[in-house]
Amino acid sequence: MNDNLENIIKAIFEARYLKRIKRSGTSILLGSQIKESIPEHSFYVSLFGILMKHINPMLDLGKLLTMCIIHDVEEVRTGDLHQVNRLYYKVDPELMAFSDMWKGSKLGEKLTDIHTERHESKSSEAMASYDCDTLAELILEKEYLNQGTKEAKEWMEFTIQRLKTAEGKRIAEVIVKERSTKWWEEVKNQIRKMHNLPPKKYE
Repeated sequence: MNDNLENIIKAIFEARYLKRIKRSGTSILLGSQIKESIPEHSFYVSLFGILMKHINPMLDLGKLLTMCIIHDVEEVRTGDLHQVNRLYYKVDPELMAFSDMWKGSKLGEKLTDIHTERHESKSSEAMASYDCDTLAELILEKEYLNQGTKEAKEWMEFTIQRLKTAEGKRIAEVIVKERSTKWWEEVKNQIRKMHNLPPKKYE
């Protein structure tokens, strides 16, 4: 397929700068010193996309993962706008920035259409992708809560209220109940067993 590969590669070079941009929302609003980069966040969003497809086989995995992967790409130009920032924007800068970033190629037009579809919640995949983004925030907030950041509880309640799909709400219930350190506790007990030590109970 003929396309303007130069413009696509130019956009990918630009997207690489995302690794230098830290997400502002949770770190600023919760006062945490732990900061995720935008690509780190998008990776977790994509993992939730795979889980969403597993729960709801009717979803188009290709479209859903594309939405999950590209949903914050434009933040290389706009920065990460958290909830307080958005109080002061009458025009959404993200759609404009995404379109400008990917203009000049057929693939760019397709990605812009998919990004707009997600932004406007025009499909089941768009709704699922939105929830994947929200769930990635929720699991990080739960981690902060388990580390002693009390303010995270209120933000978790707010985040859960933003979920749109039954699948998203179902996943959120499990996140709320699970300890963020449970995986590590199980690994530590495996190590203890390897050394013929009794398992340790965790609350």
